[in-house]
Amino acid sequence: MPKFRGTDTTFERATDATFTTLATIPNLREISAPLGGRLAQFDQSSYGDVWMDFGAGQKEGNEVTWTMQYDPANTVHTNLRTDADAGSTMYIRANHVPSDKRWKVTMTGLGADIVPDRTGSLLLQVTGKIVSPGVVEESIP
Repeated sequence: MPKFRGTDTTFERATDATFTTLATIPNLREISAPLGGRLAQFDQSSYGDVWMDFGAGQKEGNEVTWTMQYDPANTVHTNLRTDADAGSTMYIRANHVPSDKRWKVTMTGLGADIVPDRTGSLLLQVTGKIVSPGVVEESIP
């Protein structure tokens, strides 16, 4: 199995669920969690069972924080900040050309934070929760 560098991944903000109008997210430094989710569990034990028994339920998306070097004059940064603070649905596409794959991510914004750095730079942290349809993988045409 080949290994790929993470630096080969680019991220774009889409204006809607069609992922037709896209703009590259510049100065992205870090993503806090994997793009995906986990199945919820529910107890389905019977009376008298020695071990608990769990069933799998609906998939719950991860909460993801995107950290970038903030440029207040950059419209992609300001749009991400506005979307997250308003609790809007956000559409992000991750492109990984070496593997010929891309992922469309649908999230609900949970908030945005400006983090002043002691070096004088600004960071923007945009947080969202992955929601249905979640993360959709496709090949790059």
